[in-house]
Amino acid sequence: MNDVARTLPIGVPGVLPRSETFVPRDRVNRLLTQASTRPLTIVTGPGGVGKSLAVADWVDRGPAAAIWVSLIESVRTPEAIWAKCMDALRARLGIEALDGITVPQLMEASTLEAIAHRAGGRLVVVLDNFGRMDDAAGLAAIDTVLRDPPRGVHLVLISRHDPALSLHRLRLRGQLAEVRFSDLAFTLDEARALLKRWDVVLSDAAVGRLLAATGGWAAALHLAALSLRDADDPERVLDRFDGGNLLVSDYLWDEVLGILPPDVNDLLMRTSVSSHLCGSLARALSGNPDADAILRRLARDELLVEDHERPGWFTSHSLLQRMLHSRLVGADADLETELQRVAVHWFERHGDGLEALTTPSRPATGTSSARWRRGPGRPSCSWATAQGSQRSSPPSRRHQPMTTPRWRRRSPSVPTSWATLPEWPRWPSSRRPSWRPCLPDAATSPR
Repeated sequence: MNDVARTLPIGVPGVLPRSETFVPRDRVNRLLTQASTRPLTIVTGPGGVGKSLAVADWVDRGPAAAIWVSLIESVRTPEAIWAKCMDALRARLGIEALDGITVPQLMEASTLEAIAHRAGGRLVVVLDNFGRMDDAAGLAAIDTVLRDPPRGVHLVLISRHDPALSLHRLRLRGQLAEVRFSDLAFTLDEARALLKRWDVVLSDAAVGRLLAATGGWAAALHLAALSLRDADDPERVLDRFDGGNLLVSDYLWDEVLGILPPDVNDLLMRTSVSSHLCGSLARALSGNPDADAILRRLARDELLVEDHERPGWFTSHSLLQRMLHSRLVGADADLETELQRVAVHWFERHGDGLEALTTPSRPATGTSSARWRRGPGRPSCSWATAQGSQRSSPPSRRHQPMTTPRWRRRSPSVPTSWATLPEWPRWPSSRRPSWRPCLPDAATSPR
């Protein structure tokens, strides 16, 4: 080890500071250490899953020299990124570490390799907020460096979605490591440790319920701890903690969904009546002809989970679905009812997955309820009164154009295809079946 490597200062300039409630996670550190044996690691996931904090903790604990550059509005071009990298290298290694090394105007593999050799043979370069990189020249510069990765250099890209690089080529070569939302989600032991930092005491069963409700989402767990910390009966408060909780709802809306394009948010809101989605169902609910592509993009960004047992189907994160459905009901209950009817009609025609959509609410005496039964073929709907077993035929469906609802008048951007969707007849309020969303339980909640 040379003199530069021996005199490296403790701590990496620019790395995110951690608060007193931060929970170091050895499991995630081991994942990142294992990933560092490859030239590139991408760490991806929605906002609030702890991407940057996890990498920051690993960098500060690691033995290798490391630099940290956050991409902001003014740091997106290849020249700006490389200039920030050189500033970080001088701050980390000292000016003398670059003596005798010709520094080009753009990032080059040979230069990084030479600097890594000066730093003891190992250099970690972290580019945070890489999802903001929309400069084609900047992306091309990173791709060029990775085409023949410099020896001793490990690049870490932190982003909300897969960066627009030649990732498939790197995967085939075995040069890419991927740390995803599922890897960053808190485990039961980690959630228990986090609650302890907040002085929140819950039974193991209650911690399990909290983990199922949040899907291990770091920010949601922190917000839950904040809500439970001063509660006289934390477990009772926990029963009401879900996507409708004001703290959680505002955070997810502002930090996770607020950055999405309006058409994507519109689709997510209208499809929140079902926990499972495919392109055809999403088109029926949203009227968006690009629903298939949007679902695939959301799965890539880990806001949906792809169902590998049923190609083309996706599962919603329970916390996001609850929040979106709560907002949908609060914004326009009539729209939510219409969407439920459209979805029920879709599932009835396709004969699959009604349990993913809704379950009937318990009716009051003398009111009607819908009971879906699964036969050897497609599911069917039978109608019965709660007072007896006498059954009548289901109301006839009139396939006629929908009348323009209130939400359509307020949202002129909604495609006109909505007007052609069939409408089930409007029942009097005393006979209208009541539906509630059927959300994933702890066993099926995505991690």
